[in-house]
Amino acid sequence: MNTGIPPHTAEQVFRNLERAVFAAHEGSPDLAAIDRLYGSDFLSSNTDGKIVDKQGWLDLLKSGAFSVERITTNDFKVRRYGSTAVITGSSTYFKDRQSSWNIRHTQVWVEREGQWQLVSWQGTSTSTE
Repeated sequence: MNTGIPPHTAEQVFRNLERAVFAAHEGSPDLAAIDRLYGSDFLSSNTDGKIVDKQGWLDLLKSGAFSVERITTNDFKVRRYGSTAVITGSSTYFKDRQSSWNIRHTQVWVEREGQWQLVSWQGTSTSTE
């Protein structure tokens, strides 16, 4: 499918979006950025098996229950289907300057009114070794 956007440019758009999401979670969460980046219908299937909607995730962040200093990513792959994009990759979360956990993740992004929003996240814990 020809989207009119060169593949390397499209990939960079989604790398930047993914980085923005993770940066908004590092240190003191940037709730305004998360509110802007996440769709109102966002659902997360967390590593503990719980399903959390956007408001539930914002509440969790406000409570301080999810606290990380830094998040790194690798193994980034994006597939775009018109106004929908699926990203797969892995992420490592650091707390107290140490790797705390590793996650394989899948993100679903939807373009709405010219803006990309994250509407789904699924994470699976992997070994930290």
